[in-house]
Amino acid sequence: MAEEETAARRVYAEIKQRILQGALPVRERLDLERLAAELGVSLLPVRQALAQLGWEQLVRPSTSQGYRVFFWSVAELAALYEWRGLLALAAYETALPDPEIARACRLQPYPQALWSLGRALEQGANPEIQLAARAADERLYIARPAEEDVLGDAGGELEGLAQALALRSKRAKPLLRAFHRRRSNSAERIRARVALLALPSNGGKA
Repeated sequence: MAEEETAARRVYAEIKQRILQGALPVRERLDLERLAAELGVSLLPVRQALAQLGWEQLVRPSTSQGYRVFFWSVAELAALYEWRGLLALAAYETALPDPEIARACRLQPYPQALWSLGRALEQGANPEIQLAARAADERLYIARPAEEDVLGDAGGELEGLAQALALRSKRAKPLLRAFHRRRSNSAERIRARVALLALPSNGGKA
């Protein structure tokens, strides 16, 4: 039993990493037998890992005993951005001034910078907010490159936000609200861009 649990954790981590990195794009059907063969495990750890990822809404049940990589509806994506904004505001209440927040956002690519900003912002937050914020960021991670394409100035907007948060300026909370509201209002275009980026390079259907 302990061996199966260890295998399930390893499979879970590997599949999650592939999803977050885009190696398994949205709507991709997950072949359990192929995954088991690739990862050198039986079907049971794969099923256990996918059940956990389903609970986290990174995959979604599809056909009988099958799964696909989760792809939000427009309403789901808009609500997810709104939820992330509320979590950020809650975390900000206990955040401390941290100049490194702004520096990290200047030096990292946009998706990683936004991830780092979230982790820095919630350091003083309670564990429930930390867990919920990380889970929301995982579900939004594949949307971040699309945000850059759709919004145009997403990187500059993030730098301005990070600077305000680092200094705990009076503009920080309004900027946090505006940052997530803008993405929620753009959910339809962001979702369409994510779908386009998920298409195979030969132009076939994802």
